Amino acid sequence: EYGSKFFVMKEGTVAVFRDETEVNTLSAPSTFGEAALLTSLPRNATIRVTSEQAKCAYLDREAFLNLLGPLADLVSRKVT
Repeated sequence: EYGSKFFVMKEGTVAVFRDETEVNTLSAPSTFGEAALLTSLPRNATIRVTSEQAKCAYLDREAFLNLLGPLADLVSRKVT
């Protein structure tokens, strides 16, 4: 599945899974989703809420790339 959003955690905790194996835990104020937006490749992980609740804000691809502006190419090279 291709990613279309960059997420900023405002509250809660989530687990990061790759191939059904938990590889990381993130807590607010962590971010996720940037790799799929910068590379146009399918998502490389699945996020599951592990706390009672979680709240996130998000930016769609266009807003995310506009926010990065000229840094998008530099950041993209570091992600790939």
